[in-house]
Amino acid sequence: MRDFYLKMRSKGGAEAAVAITPRQLEALVRISEARARAFLRDRVTVEDAKSAIRIMTVSLSDVGVDVKTGAMDIDVIMTGKPRSLRDSFQRVIETVAELERETGTVEETVLVAALVDKEKMEEREARRLIGQLIKEGILYSPKPGRLKRTAG
Repeated sequence: MRDFYLKMRSKGGAEAAVAITPRQLEALVRISEARARAFLRDRVTVEDAKSAIRIMTVSLSDVGVDVKTGAMDIDVIMTGKPRSLRDSFQRVIETVAELERETGTVEETVLVAALVDKEKMEEREARRLIGQLIKEGILYSPKPGRLKRTAG
């Protein structure tokens, strides 16, 4: 279990998504113990640990995959959003912040153009991200066609 945990943690890092957390390590231990109890044993065997690892791997690959990158991402399970999406939201918010410094509010078409040009996003993706940020209350429209961050 230690080797599996360390291997999964090494896939993480500051830039990459963390594929497993200490909470999942504790879950591995509990699954191994439960399997041993199911077989009426008072000790966990190597087979119990391997079975727990297999269950965790299948579970993560079923629900903890960032569909954009294809990588296992525990953030999908923990927050409901993959790291790549959160990073995209952050790039939009940073772009809005830069443009706000110049004009106070941001014209939506200017924001979309900046995202397409600087961030190399497709226009459709930029508009989808902006719409989602408005829906979540992170951006708002003080005037038609203008955007602003809700928190400075």
